[in-house]
Amino acid sequence: MDVQKKLDEIVAAVSGARSMPMSASCVINRAELLAELEEVRKALPGSLAQAQELIGGRDQMVEEARREADRIIESAHAQRGSLISDTEIARRAQAEADRILADARREAGEIRAEADDYVDSKLANFEVVLSKTIGSVDRGREKLLGRGPGLDEHGYPETDAPERSSDPQTQREQADAYVDTKLATFEAVLSKTLEAVGRGRQKLLGRVPTDDLGAHMAAQDAADASQSRSASDADFLAGLAEPVPVPAAAPVPAQTRQEPAYDAYAYEGQQPQQDPYSGYQDPYGYQQQVQQPDPYGVPYQQQPDPYAAYQQPQAPQQPALDETSFFDTSMINLDQLRQYEQDR
Repeated sequence: MDVQKKLDEIVAAVSGARSMPMSASCVINRAELLAELEEVRKALPGSLAQAQELIGGRDQMVEEARREADRIIESAHAQRGSLISDTEIARRAQAEADRILADARREAGEIRAEADDYVDSKLANFEVVLSKTIGSVDRGREKLLGRGPGLDEHGYPETDAPERSSDPQTQREQADAYVDTKLATFEAVLSKTLEAVGRGRQKLLGRVPTDDLGAHMAAQDAADASQSRSASDADFLAGLAEPVPVPAAAPVPAQTRQEPAYDAYAYEGQQPQQDPYSGYQDPYGYQQQVQQPDPYGVPYQQQPDPYAAYQQPQAPQQPALDETSFFDTSMINLDQLRQYEQDR
């Protein structure tokens, strides 16, 4: 039952009742009014209980809403702390990554600078050696053609340069021996330079020392067998220029000659000095020369080895290419040499 509706009906009945003349009173049906009031009285406890229940539910709802709000606030605070913590971790990780990257770049720059210095020093040494070799070859050519006094870089007579001779056969043989000597010297210098460059590359690439154990043992065996000494490039070239007594020539029945083998690493009587290429074995060194036919087709006597005093026993190696194939002595024209001499 709706209490509010019953109250509205009672108010309407009282308002519509017939009024008494000259008075504020009215005439109303008592029984109907009492019946309606009784209905309202009976309905009030239920309505009040329902209202009380609604009020209690409202309080409970408000309490639940307050608890939910508190939970949401606590969760927001926790999530904010987690986000702040994650941001700090990310910041520290980024800082560590930047530090590692900076260290790597710095180390790479240092390694690059060391590599540049190493290559520059090796190229400078190689330039000096090549300059000395080229100068020696030029002075020998000048003396061979009679266009110069045959002096070395210090102004002293160069003893390893070939002497001029009126005999074309002797002149040709001296030119062959001189060119062969210079090629052997140049080969030795290039071999040492190649070994130095190879070891430098291994050092730059960070090769593990244990990887070279077998190579080191083989090098020790070769060193014990050959007993080679290290010498500087200047002493090496100076040793080639030292005069050696020439023994009597022996006739050779065949028309081929045996090219003298030169030991490019060991020389008797030299003082050991610091060699920029010391400690390296020559993997490309020519152990012996293969007999080549005389390009001039004229039999001649075998020339004595002017460097026999410098030779030492070498460890047996596999036969290599003939170094004389890099220089063809048949290209020397004696008529052109005589023409040069006449033009002078």
